[in-house]
Amino acid sequence: MPMSWFLRRTWLDSLMLPMLLFSILSALYIKGPIIFNIHRSRIKTNDGNRNILLLLLSGIFLGLAIYTKAPAFTMIPLVAYLLLKNNRNDRKVKLKILGLWFIPVTLVPLIWPVYTISIEQYDKWWIGIVWQTTERQGIESRALIDATYSSFYIDPLFLTLGLAGLVFAELKRDFLLLLWIIPFGIFQFFIGWTSYWHITILLPALSIAATVLIVNLSSRTKVGIKSIIILGIVFFGFIATTILITTSVTDQIISLYAFLLEYTSYSNNESITTNSNVNDAKTTLIGPPSLEGFYWLMKHVFDRNIDFKEYDDIKQALKAEKVILIPNEDFMKQISRDDERANQLKSIYNSTKMVALFKIDDGYILHKYPYNSIEIDMRENRYDIGSIEVRANY
Repeated sequence: MPMSWFLRRTWLDSLMLPMLLFSILSALYIKGPIIFNIHRSRIKTNDGNRNILLLLLSGIFLGLAIYTKAPAFTMIPLVAYLLLKNNRNDRKVKLKILGLWFIPVTLVPLIWPVYTISIEQYDKWWIGIVWQTTERQGIESRALIDATYSSFYIDPLFLTLGLAGLVFAELKRDFLLLLWIIPFGIFQFFIGWTSYWHITILLPALSIAATVLIVNLSSRTKVGIKSIIILGIVFFGFIATTILITTSVTDQIISLYAFLLEYTSYSNNESITTNSNVNDAKTTLIGPPSLEGFYWLMKHVFDRNIDFKEYDDIKQALKAEKVILIPNEDFMKQISRDDERANQLKSIYNSTKMVALFKIDDGYILHKYPYNSIEIDMRENRYDIGSIEVRANY
């Protein structure tokens, strides 16, 4: 399905998910009760050391998942439920099972703060945590409902089936799916900053919920009708995903990179200007945060005398002699205001002239399914959709 695109992106969420799934799988493979022999100060199981190994693996990999992406801690109730469900021991033994499992779940994520303490950077670590959990929501307020809305535009069929399956799970009291979804939803609700890729952790639960719904609703129909339903969903997902993965969305960006490399290669060419001081001056590239992802290639790989400033650093950019400005939609909104910062942005803008314009491929139409998922994805990652204008003062 198109939403599986999330798993092919280099995000912490997609790296964390296999560790979480392995933790759940290990918990499910524990067969039979775990027996503690206190008198001999050792642990025994009816399957030898197999269950203990699986118990520790489940804890270690959940700890690694939390270490990779902290919101994975919301899966603790789910894995704990699976451990207790498969073990019909008395309360004391269950507590010991949870205690043994909880040791790696706690210790592995503690590697992060302990390491920062060892290199005397705990204060910076804590500032980063506070910014991610409290201050960031004030800067970029994105509610969980917004992430769901974006996800619906990316893959309406999968999300509709998944959410309908969750409602069905609630009616059937399926605690596995509810414990997967509800703690994470509560956490993200209170955090107040959620993007569509954050629900990557829920993709397996939504897949299971959709499957349970389809199987139960089609259980009373003929095999042929059930096959048609399943094949219809597969066909829809295959066509939509094929359209997405065969669409080039990088031509515009690559062309921009190539132009900037060529343009800055003439920065020391005396034929451009008779002012040798300007020739030797550093070029300041001003643009959105996405430009910072590649300007280091120009600086360190292609040896360009260039520096990068975001729009927020406009005061420093005003001192630059040579400027390349790439204004985006947000920049144009900011210069329309009436304040000191807007005047500074206008000063930079008016001192430059357009030297290039890059337009997105007309082979697909934005705002139309499935291409709207490209638009959402690109906008969320701070890449311009539409025209990219390049301006310079030299």
